[in-house]
Amino acid sequence: MSADFNARLKMFCELQGIKFKDLPGILDIKKPTFDKRYYGHTAALTVPEMEQLQKLYGINLHWLITGSGEMESQAKAPTLPVENTAKEDSGPADNTSENFRNEIKQYKAKHRINTYTELAERMQHTYSHLLAVMNGEKQVSIALVTKAVTMLGIDARNIFKK
Repeated sequence: MSADFNARLKMFCELQGIKFKDLPGILDIKKPTFDKRYYGHTAALTVPEMEQLQKLYGINLHWLITGSGEMESQAKAPTLPVENTAKEDSGPADNTSENFRNEIKQYKAKHRINTYTELAERMQHTYSHLLAVMNGEKQVSIALVTKAVTMLGIDARNIFKK
């Protein structure tokens, strides 16, 4: 996961008066799992976990992912109830995965990319994971959304719209 994402997450916690060590408890994540994700190569937070932060503290998810815009939402966006799941690639219960697939398809067409292999290389992401998401076999993960936003320039607001 991007060091910038992690830095923004930590900055938000500090400004909200949240002890960073308490974040796993707030989001109902086991500390070893959180540490592995935060200090490892996967997303520190899943989409439902970020939505939970948005619901509880008003964090602007676009800012958290991209660094653009204001740190806090003008108004807390309505969110769906967050389900705590053990799956690392779990995604939201809303239409985020479908929005992501639509954005990727538009990007592929606009940039004349013929294969998902080529797209995965451009995104610097695992082909099998990208293909599973595009085929509807997996929910989109925040790691994949982050890659699409940072590597392809896709607007995160189009992915998180309800």
